[in-house]
Amino acid sequence: MKLVGIAIGLCLMLQQAVATNLVPNNSFETNSAIPTGYGQWYDCTTWNDVNNYPLFAWPYASPDYMHTSATSLSGVHLPSTTFGTINAHTGNAVMGLAMWLASTANFREYIAIQLSAPMTIGTAYEISFYISNGTNNYNGSSCDHIGVDLSTAPLTQVDHEPINITPECDYVNQLWSTGWTQVSFQYTPSSAFQYITIGHFKDDANTAHTYHGPGADGAYYFIDDVVVQPLTTLPVELISFNGMNVPEGNLLEWQTASEFNTDHFVVERIDDGTVFAAIGEVSAAGFSASSSSYSFVDEWPFPAAGYYRLRIVDRDGTEEYSHVILVSGPVSAATVQVMVIPEAHEIR
Repeated sequence: MKLVGIAIGLCLMLQQAVATNLVPNNSFETNSAIPTGYGQWYDCTTWNDVNNYPLFAWPYASPDYMHTSATSLSGVHLPSTTFGTINAHTGNAVMGLAMWLASTANFREYIAIQLSAPMTIGTAYEISFYISNGTNNYNGSSCDHIGVDLSTAPLTQVDHEPINITPECDYVNQLWSTGWTQVSFQYTPSSAFQYITIGHFKDDANTAHTYHGPGADGAYYFIDDVVVQPLTTLPVELISFNGMNVPEGNLLEWQTASEFNTDHFVVERIDDGTVFAAIGEVSAAGFSASSSSYSFVDEWPFPAAGYYRLRIVDRDGTEEYSHVILVSGPVSAATVQVMVIPEAHEIR
């Protein structure tokens, strides 16, 4: 089963990942040494670069391990690195890799790791990571087809050539973001995969790229917080979550197919571009084997557009979140499929 991206639409069984992440050292915090220069991926414990050349030497592809404790002259000191300015999404470290370069044909860098346990055949998983181009970029381009390959054996690369496979998870659009953006997939394996490799698996002839500047014409990305973890179904089966602008404000409507032990819904809105904040509360049916409908009016919406989500609170205090919708302007219902959105800090 191949899945291109994650498309969360109006007909969705609401799901939430459990806390068992199969990626060891998923935020690159554990290391054998603080990096002192470029290409020192090997300082980051358990990660590798698929060609396993242990030094920074042309023409070998060598991802860059970056850390807040690296010296400012090393080029890999966070937040001000040679390749761009960026703070780690969490912790003190990130990985950086070139996914396309105009100056060198078919140059690809990858990061890979063995999972702590094989994936279970037939179980649905969340596969995600945070990605950014940073600011003051050394390479100022974006590219498409940033993907995640899952395999039963490690992938190999001779020096810097594209790995000629079709990854299980492929974000087909071009990504360009100066802040952290989460790319998330849902995937059900048909094999007991135990290795994950992140990178760009297309050759130059099949790569779309756009120069944004400044810097050279190349696509370089920072990666943090890699997740591979099973999904479990919540007690709420959410059929739809819609929004539209009406004379009274922004009308939000949602419907559940069934509920078990739900207490209430908290309506949340992004208030400053980054942070979700609660703006209202709606009581839930609690226990229901049939469909239930709910609505809420945001009487003081933003003039242009607003992002909304639902926080579903169970009677035992457990909290989970719906997907995010966009309501814009005095027009008819406007919903979006959520694939990639800027990071929004959760308020509980």
